[in-house]
Amino acid sequence: MLGKTYSLLIIVAFCFALFSGNTDIVAEKCAEGAVNAVKFMLELGSMMALWCGIMAVFRECGILKFFSVIITPFTKVIFPNAYRRKEALEEISMNMGANFLGLGNAATPMGLNAVEKLSKFPDCTDDIIMLTVLNTASIQFLPTTLISLRIISGCDTPYEIVVPIWICSVLTVAFAILVTKTTALFTSSKKR
Repeated sequence: MLGKTYSLLIIVAFCFALFSGNTDIVAEKCAEGAVNAVKFMLELGSMMALWCGIMAVFRECGILKFFSVIITPFTKVIFPNAYRRKEALEEISMNMGANFLGLGNAATPMGLNAVEKLSKFPDCTDDIIMLTVLNTASIQFLPTTLISLRIISGCDTPYEIVVPIWICSVLTVAFAILVTKTTALFTSSKKR
């Protein structure tokens, strides 16, 4: 559906350019946009590669296991079935740690690994849903991706967004946990 929508927009734009006599401007802007897109992807991709490498080093050094121990009280309450089974806790901790550092793209593979391990157990369905929700609405202590985007875009004050992001992400996560836990309680009582 999205591909059809973009195709339609491109066709309409070229028709307007053809009828208004601005095909040269459209061609120039298309080439300029393609160059800017590749440049942007290389800059952002290099930042993501850096942080994915740092997360791999953290895993090898045992820092993520230490982080896992620190957040154990939280994971015990939020992921009770996964905690009881001791299954995928390291991946969950890594996912939460990457999101905490604002590395959503680096967190996704770890979250997928955790979901793959948890999906073997039918009683972990609510934990999978909670992990998905927390991966989407995560607390970001250091929003590195957003700060990188602001630096790449030439912002003079790229760090001024940190405090509002702390406030928004904490409130969003609290609300997401509340809704997810309430929904899980409601659906489990319906099954009985």
